[in-house]
Amino acid sequence: MNEKNEFDILENAESSVTDRLEAEFPPRDNREKEKIFRMSERKFNNTSAPDTEKEQTVSGVEVYRRPKWQRGLSIAAACALVVGGATGGAYALKRFRNTPAAESQLDTQKKVAPFGDFSELEYQLCDYNRDSMRTVTIEDSPEAYGYFELFSGPIISQQKRDKLADFFNNYDYEEIAADTDEAIGVVNEAVTEAETIDISTIEDAPAPINADESDPYFIYCRDNEIKAVKIYDVGEFGVLNYTHFNFEEQDGQYFMTDDDMSVEAYKIDYDLFKSTINEILSSEDEEETPTEPEYKGVAPFGNFSEREYFIPGGEDAEKQIFVKSDEETQITFGSGEVISAEQSKQIEELFNSLEWNESVEPKTKPFWLVGIDRMTFISMDGSDFNMLSLNGDNNTLTWDSFRYETESEYDGMANYKRTEGSARQIKTYDIDYISLVNKLSEIMGRDLGYSIHNSFLNSDWSTEDDRVLLSEEQKRAIYELLSSCDFDQASESPKQISPDANLVLSREENNGTHTLLNIESNPDSTIFGYVKYEVDENGQYNGSDNTVMWLGSCPDNTIEEKISEILGRSKNAPLPEIITDLTTNDWRFRDLDLNSENHLHYDVVDLNTKYTDGYDNSYLQMIYGTDSIPEDKLKLISDLLDSTAWYESDYTEQHDLLFPDDNYDATQCIELSMMDDDHIFVMQLIEGENNTSLRIDAQSFFEENGTKYLDDPDDICLEVTDKILMCDDPELIDNIKRIIAG
Repeated sequence: MNEKNEFDILENAESSVTDRLEAEFPPRDNREKEKIFRMSERKFNNTSAPDTEKEQTVSGVEVYRRPKWQRGLSIAAACALVVGGATGGAYALKRFRNTPAAESQLDTQKKVAPFGDFSELEYQLCDYNRDSMRTVTIEDSPEAYGYFELFSGPIISQQKRDKLADFFNNYDYEEIAADTDEAIGVVNEAVTEAETIDISTIEDAPAPINADESDPYFIYCRDNEIKAVKIYDVGEFGVLNYTHFNFEEQDGQYFMTDDDMSVEAYKIDYDLFKSTINEILSSEDEEETPTEPEYKGVAPFGNFSEREYFIPGGEDAEKQIFVKSDEETQITFGSGEVISAEQSKQIEELFNSLEWNESVEPKTKPFWLVGIDRMTFISMDGSDFNMLSLNGDNNTLTWDSFRYETESEYDGMANYKRTEGSARQIKTYDIDYISLVNKLSEIMGRDLGYSIHNSFLNSDWSTEDDRVLLSEEQKRAIYELLSSCDFDQASESPKQISPDANLVLSREENNGTHTLLNIESNPDSTIFGYVKYEVDENGQYNGSDNTVMWLGSCPDNTIEEKISEILGRSKNAPLPEIITDLTTNDWRFRDLDLNSENHLHYDVVDLNTKYTDGYDNSYLQMIYGTDSIPEDKLKLISDLLDSTAWYESDYTEQHDLLFPDDNYDATQCIELSMMDDDHIFVMQLIEGENNTSLRIDAQSFFEENGTKYLDDPDDICLEVTDKILMCDDPELIDNIKRIIAG
C-alpha cells in the first residue's frame, strides 16, 4: 500500500489555494525561496515515486507505518523545547521518534539502554566554555536555527563510561511518543515560553540555551558521525534526548540533510539522573594493573600471511641485498625464497595465538650461555620493508619497519635506502626463542635459526664425578633448559665456590685450566657458579677461590634434577619397597672393612639346588649378618635413606662412578641383611670418591626336612634384581655407621 505524504494534498490543488498559501507564508529572501523550492521538489519527487521498498506485501500482515510529527511546529517552540540542546534545537522535537517503548529483552540477553551501550564509544563531556569543534549546517533548511554547533570537552575515561553504562543500561525508560497528549502539552508549554523570542533579531545567533548549563551533555564525534545524549528538566518530568546523524564535508564546511537525523526522547527521573551522573563524573578512577597482554588475537606486526616474507640467505645466496636504514646502519642479507601461502598461514596462526608484550628490559643470559642465536623473516614489496628478528640471547622478537626506495640494482646485488621522511618503527617483544623456533622449524620442515658462535654447545662438557662426555643431544637439552632460566647475577658470592661443591659439569681448556659449572639446588632457587681454576703439577686443585667468574641464581629449584634426568640420572628413583621401612623386619649389620671388629659377625646360609636326575645337590651360599640393629636405629637409617636423592645406574656406570681411577684404597662397604620365611635379602652400600651406590641381592627359597632349597625368583626378587641406585653423597656410609655405633 502506498504511503500518504503531506505534499500529496497539493498535487491537485487550485492555483488560488497555492497563491494564498504563498502570500500567507512568504520566504524572507530569494535565497530562502530557492532553498524551500529545492527542498520541496526533492521531497515531492521522493514521495510521489512508488515506494517499492516500503510497499511490502506479506500474506495476512499489514505493514505498519508510524504517524509523523506535524510539520507546522514553529522554530521558536522547537528551540524552547530542547531547552539548551546545542545540537540543533530546530529539529529536536519535531523529529522525535513516534514509537512505543521497546519490549523488554529476553532475560538471557544483556540489557542495554535504547541509545546503545555508553561504554563502547568515546563520549566527551560537553563544555560550553570551550570553542566549538565544528558547526554542521542542515542542508535545504529555511529555518534560522538550521545548524548544530558541536562543543568539545574532555573525553570520559573508560572506567567512568563503564559505570555510566551500568546505570543507563539498567534504567527502565519510557519513550515519549510524538502523538501523545503528554508530548503535545510539553510542546504547548514550550511554545508559550518562546513567544517572547524575537526571531527577526536572532537570525544568525546560536540556538538559545534556556536550561541549566550544568546539565550533563555528552557528545560522540568520529568519522563524520555524531551521537549526543542530553538530559533536561521540563517541570513535570525529566527528558533524556538522544540525537544521531551523519554529515559530510563540502569545501571546508559541514552539511547534512534533515532526513539524515534521528532524534529520540525518553521520560526519566531528572534528579536521579543528574545526581548519579555527576557523582560518577566527579569520582576518581581506580588504578588498574593490566592483566591482558597488549596484543592478543593478531600479532602486533599484523597478519603474517598478508606480506610475502622470506628467510634471508647467506653469502652464497643468488643476490646480496644492502638496505641503508639510516646514515650509520646498513642491513645486509642474502635473498631467499618466498614462504609458501600454506606455510605463511600456519606461521600466522602460530604468531596470532601468542600473547605479545613489549619488552621493557629484555632478559640477558650469563656470558657463558650467550650464543648469538638468530632467526629472521624479511618482507620487501617494493615500498615497505618489514623485518622480524628473533634473538635467542635475550628471548625477544624485534619488528623493524620503514618505507624504502631503490638506489641501484645489478646482477647479484641490490642497494636500497630508507625513503627520506619515512619514519622507522622499531619495537621489541618478549618471546620464548627456543620454543618458538622449534615450532617454526616444524612448520617449515627444516631446522631454522643459526648460531654464529656458542661456547657452551661447542665445548666438550663432562660430568665432574665420572668424566663421561656429554652427547650432542645432552648438551643441546641442557643448553635449552638453562636458556629458559630467569637468571639474576649476584654481586658477591653468598658462600665459597670451589670444585669441592656440587660440581655437575666441567670442561678442560687447552692450557690445562679447568672450567666448572656448579649447579646446586636450594629450597627456593638454584645457585649457579661458573668457576675457572688451575691445578698443580700433580693435577690437584690449588685451593684458590679467585677464579669465580660468574655467580647467580634462578627462582626454579628443579634445574639440578632436570639436568640429572637429561643425563639419565634421575634423582627421583624410588627405593625398593622392601627397604622403605626397615623397622618391619630384623635387619642385621656387617662391616666389610677387614679391620672392623664386626667384619666376621655373620653366618653362612646354604641354599641348595634340587635336581631331579639323581645327582648330588649343589648350593648357593648367602652371607647373613648376626648383629641385629635396634628398631630405633633402623628408623633413623630408614629416614636417612628416604631423604637421599637416588638415581638409577648400571654395573658399568656404577664402576666408573665409584672408581673413576680404579682407586680402591678409600673404599668403604657395608651390608644390611634380613631373612624371613621364604626370602633372604642382602643390601650392600659401596662408597666412591663422590657418591655411594646401593644394591640388593634377593633370593627366594623353600624348606624341606630342615634343608633350604633355592626357589624360582618371585615378584619381590624381580623388583630388586639388577637394580643399582646411586646418590651423590659419599658420606652416607659414615652416617649409617655413626647411627649404629650411637
